[in-house]
Amino acid sequence: MSEVRILPGAQSEQDPDNPFATMILMSTAASDHDKGQKLSTLWLVVALNIILADVLSLYVELVNHNTLNIPGDVTTFMVIGALLVNIPIMMVYVSKHMRFRASRIVNIAAAVVTALFIVGGGSATPHYLVIACIELLVLGKIILEARQWQLSR
Repeated sequence: MSEVRILPGAQSEQDPDNPFATMILMSTAASDHDKGQKLSTLWLVVALNIILADVLSLYVELVNHNTLNIPGDVTTFMVIGALLVNIPIMMVYVSKHMRFRASRIVNIAAAVVTALFIVGGGSATPHYLVIACIELLVLGKIILEARQWQLSR
């Protein structure tokens, strides 16, 4: 629900005698929606970059006729990878639809877990380093946006 306030000194837009009359609207619901939309878009950038890094890594391995070195049981490794990759994908939705207090906490926690996954599960190939840097910058922006959300309330 939006909250509308007329600030001191401002007059309603219905005052025809004052050409400089202004009505200042403060809509907390709109700002919450805008922040959720922004966070959701940032998460989409992260998710797409994770997919891009994986696809390019597969191309490199196929062109070099290499096999992927997967530690331990392949099935277990893929399940863990699927869960971790789904964090940014789920955050695209969660950022838009969760209440702001919970969303703030979840966005920060998910960004930290995703950053650890990117750093810990990455490689030193040039394409991965470029994409990982972009992902980490965007994750940093997500954390800043989520923290500022609290400060703006």
